[in-house]
Amino acid sequence: MSTTSQSRNSPESHSAQPRVSVLVPAYKSSRFILETLDCVAQQTYTNYDLHFSVDVSDDDTAEIIDAWCAEHPHLRTHITHQEKRLG
Repeated sequence: MSTTSQSRNSPESHSAQPRVSVLVPAYKSSRFILETLDCVAQQTYTNYDLHFSVDVSDDDTAEIIDAWCAEHPHLRTHITHQEKRLG
C-alpha cells in the first residue's frame, strides 16, 4: 500500500492530560468535512492528535482538509493521502 503523509506538531506541552488520538476517515466528504473539523477544534480537551486518512475521491475533500490544517498550525495533525481507493 502506498500513501503520502504529512504531520504538523504543536510545541505546546500537555503533560497533565493523557494524549488522545482522533481518527477522521474521509471519502467524498467535502459537503460536511469542515463542520466535523471545526467541531473537533472547539473541544475543551486539548491534548489530542488529529489523524486523517483521506481516501481517493473525485471531490475536493483532500484540499479542504489540507487548507484547514494549514489554518490551524497550533493543532497536531497527521494526514495520510491514500493513492488508491481502500474500501
